[in-house]
Amino acid sequence: MSYISKRLAAMAMATMLPAFAGVGQAMAQERLSIGTASTGSNPYVVGSVIAKEVSAGSGYIVGVQSTGGYNENLGLIGTGTIDVALNFLPDLVDAHLQQGKFEKAAGAEMFKNLRLLFPVYLATYHYFVREDSGIKTFEELKGHSFNVNVPSTATYGLNVKLIEALGYKMSDFKIMNLSGKDTYDALRNRITEASGTSVQIGGGPLLELSSSIPIRLLDIPDDAYARMDASFHNTLVRTTIPANTYPGQTTENQTYSVPAVLFVNASMPEEVAYTFTKAYWDNWDKLKADSRTLADVDPQLAGVSRKLPFHPGAERYFRETGLLK
Repeated sequence: MSYISKRLAAMAMATMLPAFAGVGQAMAQERLSIGTASTGSNPYVVGSVIAKEVSAGSGYIVGVQSTGGYNENLGLIGTGTIDVALNFLPDLVDAHLQQGKFEKAAGAEMFKNLRLLFPVYLATYHYFVREDSGIKTFEELKGHSFNVNVPSTATYGLNVKLIEALGYKMSDFKIMNLSGKDTYDALRNRITEASGTSVQIGGGPLLELSSSIPIRLLDIPDDAYARMDASFHNTLVRTTIPANTYPGQTTENQTYSVPAVLFVNASMPEEVAYTFTKAYWDNWDKLKADSRTLADVDPQLAGVSRKLPFHPGAERYFRETGLLK
């Protein structure tokens, strides 16, 4: 049920039951739902943390809702079925502008109403090889096996764009299509020599892999990053993985991150979006303590203007705090 439908239903119930004023007031309290992904997934866990702290800081009753994932979230927000949802910013911009895979998509008109609240975490892409492969650059990776993930996934699309930005073709590599969770064992067991996948900096799976076999992270050159960023509407974030993040990694690694953001429908009332945004950032220290994933995006980064318009409520908050001019 959409924000508007739930609000009207709660108000109607409160009117119908005047004898139970306390009950009516409780039922009229704002209820908001955050669309995430499957139960137990990283987006679901992140959404649960956000729901907890925003509920405590806003007076709203915020719940987390499992969904079919980020693609489904677009439709759920577009139709007003849920109130707030998570998605990757590049896809949201494409959907809003009706470009790329959304250019001829049925019903894409509704995506013109997508609005940004703010980014909440960064999906940082790591490109790694077995150290004993002797491969030190993407140029040296040509002709070798390279796992780019399963077609139709966001990671696959990013890896294809990276290969293009580097000036190479898919045929320059022995492309493999293993899921993110399978990529670590594949490298460990010499099924593939290299892989590109999203993992939190210092994240468990890659930390475990690098503790069992020596690996090397491949740098993405500045010019390739610039071309790739441009192809994603300049929504990526240049990222440095500090030296010694992983065993044997003695130098910094230059890569990129994709912002995962909270977004809403333009029909959400300004005051609701403002109160939600304020409750989130007023409680950011608690959010960081609850989820290390959320520590990647600070208020300065959240207030950067993007190709997807801010919802007026979120924009109001960032202007009040001087983060948006």
